[in-house]
Amino acid sequence: MKLLKYVIYLILLLGIGGAILISTDEGVYTTSEVKTVSAPQEMVYDALKNWENWENWHKRWTEDPTTSLHNESKVLEWASNNEMYEKGRIEFTKNIPYKTLEFDAEIQTSSGIMNQHNKIGLKENKNKETTVNWESEVTLSFWQKVSARLGKGDKYINSETDLFISSLNTLDSILNDKMNEHNSEIVGLTELPERNYIHTATASNKANFISTATQKINELYDYTEKYGIPIKGVPEIIIHKRENNNRNFLFSVALPLPDEYELDLDNPEMVIGTFEERPTLKTTLKGNYKFWEETLELGLEYLDKQRLEYSLDDGIIIKWPNFKEQPVNPAEWLTELYIPAYEPETLKIP
Repeated sequence: MKLLKYVIYLILLLGIGGAILISTDEGVYTTSEVKTVSAPQEMVYDALKNWENWENWHKRWTEDPTTSLHNESKVLEWASNNEMYEKGRIEFTKNIPYKTLEFDAEIQTSSGIMNQHNKIGLKENKNKETTVNWESEVTLSFWQKVSARLGKGDKYINSETDLFISSLNTLDSILNDKMNEHNSEIVGLTELPERNYIHTATASNKANFISTATQKINELYDYTEKYGIPIKGVPEIIIHKRENNNRNFLFSVALPLPDEYELDLDNPEMVIGTFEERPTLKTTLKGNYKFWEETLELGLEYLDKQRLEYSLDDGIIIKWPNFKEQPVNPAEWLTELYIPAYEPETLKIP
C-alpha cells in the first residue's frame, strides 16, 4: 500500500513539475520562408495590403467552405469548423508601401489560443518578379506547448507559414492571369503625316524583339535628355524586315521631333531624318507588348477581307503611347500598330 502511495506521489510531483516547467516555458518559436512570385513588386503589394484580397487566394478561406468572414478596416475576423483555426482575428500593424507588411494574429484552436506576429518583406528582381520574405513568431498556449514537448507542435508552429507559402501559388496564378489580359481592335484606315524623327537602327531575334526595342528606346531618351533635344510625341518602332521565316527582325526605334527642328549630331548611330506620309490601317492593343503579333494578324485578316492591298516591306510601325508613364500591370500597356495599306489600283478614282 505504501509503495502505491509513493508511486502516486511521484506521479503527482512529476505532473506538477512538468506543468510548472511547461508554464514557465515562453513557447515562442520563429519560422521563415522565401518564395518568388512572377509579378511586379507593386502588384504583389496591392494584393497583400487589403484583407478582402486575401479572401480570394489564401487557402485558410478558399479551401474551407465552413468559414464565415468579417472584414473591417485593417482587421479581419473569422469563424470555422476547422479545429486548427476555429476562430481568429488578424490586424495589420505596420505598412511600408511596396516593401513591408506586418500583422498580428490571434487564432483559437481546439488546444487553446495561439498568437503570432508575421512579417512580409517584398523585393523586386531584375526580371520584374518579386521575392517574398516571410517571417513568423509564434507563441503557443499551454496545451500547444505540451504538444510541442511531445514532438507534435509543428502543426501549430508552422501552420501560418505553410498556409501562406502554399497560398502564394494561387496568388501567383491570379496575378499572371491579370497581367495576361489583352484586347486587340481595328480602328480603320488612316494617313500618317510626314514627321521628323531622331532614330537608330538595330536588329534582334524574335524572342528578344520587345526587350531590345525597350532598351534602345530608353537609350534614345537618355541621349535626347543629355543633349537637350526636345521630343514631341511617343516612341515608335519601325520593322523594316522580318527574315529567316520571321525569326529575325531588322528595325529602327524613333522619337518624334518638333516641326522644322534641326540639329547636327556627332553620334553616327543617332540619325535625324524624315518619315514620309503614308496610308495605313491602324490597329490597337491594350495589354502586354508581347501580344503585338496577334494585333498584326487581326489587321492582316481585316485587310484581306476588305480586299485592300498592303506591303509589310514598307515598314510596320508600332507606337507605345504610355511607354514613359508605363503602368505596373502589363494589361494596361497601350500599343498602336500601323500596317501600310492601299486601295487596289482598280478601285482608285482617277
